[in-house]
Amino acid sequence: IGNIEGVTVHVGNQRLLQRLGLYAKLSESERKKVDEWEKIGTVGFMIVGASDVVCAYCVADAIRPEAAQVLHDLKVLGIDAIMVTGDKKETALSIGLTIGLALTDIR
Repeated sequence: IGNIEGVTVHVGNQRLLQRLGLYAKLSESERKKVDEWEKIGTVGFMIVGASDVVCAYCVADAIRPEAAQVLHDLKVLGIDAIMVTGDKKETALSIGLTIGLALTDIR
């Protein structure tokens, strides 16, 4: 929470938007976009004033270009690899499957 020239500014996630009663005010297309973004990263919003959502953004880790090849090389060597993350399940699955991990190797 901040204050710019007397106007309150919030920057936060979907829980903040819901707590402020603003998530329901997003259009269906905006909510669909947020759902898509949540599969690849962390979604945030900026709210200026009492009821104006001025933007939404997604922050996501980039997959290193060599990640899939490294996993392949490890498998060839007989080394099992798993991905352990604190990210949302959807995000972890999206990244893990993209680089060649099995569902059971994504935690």
